Amino acid sequence: DDTTETDEDTSVSVNVVGLLRGSDAVASAQAVMVGGHLDHLGTDPNGAVFPGANDNASGVAITIEVARALAAQRTTLLRSVVFVAFGGEEEGYLGASAYVQRMAAVPGRPESLVAFLDVDAAGCCGDALGASAENASLQSRVDAEVQRLGIKGGTPTGGSDHQVFARARVPAVLVQWTDPILHTYADTIGVVDLRHVQGTGDVVTNVARSLAQSH
Repeated sequence: DDTTETDEDTSVSVNVVGLLRGSDAVASAQAVMVGGHLDHLGTDPNGAVFPGANDNASGVAITIEVARALAAQRTTLLRSVVFVAFGGEEEGYLGASAYVQRMAAVPGRPESLVAFLDVDAAGCCGDALGASAENASLQSRVDAEVQRLGIKGGTPTGGSDHQVFARARVPAVLVQWTDPILHTYADTIGVVDLRHVQGTGDVVTNVARSLAQSH
């Protein structure tokens, strides 16, 4: 968990972590991470609400569905898969930083992670989907899967939790469409659509499965 303080009050936020343990006695000590952030901007001082449907309810929903899909195939997974819904991303990646600094369990510690697929603002918009460029090998894996599924490829450039893991030397990329809606009152459930959610979910599921099925 992590705590953020302002001049006015103290807020407490948590990371929600799940583990799908791999079937191989040795390889299961390594893990693929899939996750996204729980929080959004809340309300303006005038009371106007930032709904946060795409940024980032979509990423958390996709993470849950990836977990469901991989759990149904758990006997084929040699490595473990860690699923995380991070708190405090909008305040400066606080949940991701707390995870990197405090996670003590294996699999799960940064040095046990072979990849982190960060799903942020992935429920719309635009025609191009891809991975950011922090790790060339992982980016290539994601982009190859995007191409295989017949989706137009692109390179997102937004900041998110993956950057904390990249600095900790974990292979990490952001998976996102290249024209996201975020940080606006217009980010309602109406902007999220099945094509974008399913496309992102299929890519992340397939890449995570491939990594988890490897030694």
